[in-house]
Amino acid sequence: MPAEEGFFAPPAVCVISGNFFEMNEAIKGLRTEYVIFLEKGAALCKDAVSLLLKNIRGVGMSFCGYTSPDEESPETVKRVLSSPDMACRLFFRLHDESMLSNKLFRTSVIKKHGLSFDPSFKSECSCAFLASYLMHCKDVRFTPERLVSISGDEGGSFEETAESLRGFSYMRKLFKKKAAFTDALYYCGEYMSDVIFSLYNEMVYDEEENDEEYKRSCLREFARKLPLIVKRPKDSESLYYYKAIIRYGLSGRVEHEI
Repeated sequence: MPAEEGFFAPPAVCVISGNFFEMNEAIKGLRTEYVIFLEKGAALCKDAVSLLLKNIRGVGMSFCGYTSPDEESPETVKRVLSSPDMACRLFFRLHDESMLSNKLFRTSVIKKHGLSFDPSFKSECSCAFLASYLMHCKDVRFTPERLVSISGDEGGSFEETAESLRGFSYMRKLFKKKAAFTDALYYCGEYMSDVIFSLYNEMVYDEEENDEEYKRSCLREFARKLPLIVKRPKDSESLYYYKAIIRYGLSGRVEHEI
């Protein structure tokens, strides 16, 4: 869908809002040099488009800031990041800001490589798209100004969070293809592990009446693959959970007496 009526953007930029199915349809008809995707609850601030346009010169993507810390830090300095560095950054800033709405993409990269959104990745569809884009983008420019406003997000249900792991699994497959993304691959695995451990901990302290639901959860798929996602922990408490999670993946049984 085009941007909401009354929103002005320079002719070089198309601002697309809507769900991911609608964004895919809009991609097919893109004729502008650049594109911004507005996710649900996101709105561009004044002068956002012109500032993003200014900062995309000479790089493959420009993106604006998050809430910056009070003291001088890398978050308050305008700079160019390599795509692998940007990929690592995703896992530090995952829930601080919209993953798409504060970025200006080159349409040529999207068109040339046939990039699109896979809505089956649920809430992490935008992360998966961004990772795909970074595979074909040399560098990006960060500017500390906050140029996008995001409405409050209450987060997803247990199963929606479990389903989101599919998007990160896809990202891991991408990162494995290029040695430069080794660090991003590591952080992606660590993030997935944190989600899996957190969800299992939630199940452990939940009532047993939900055990049938947990037995059918897609979390089991990733619980079985835990040894492929993250290294076996060394401390005894984490190792106990690690083994319990794998057993859950194989049998569907939650060990409430941990």
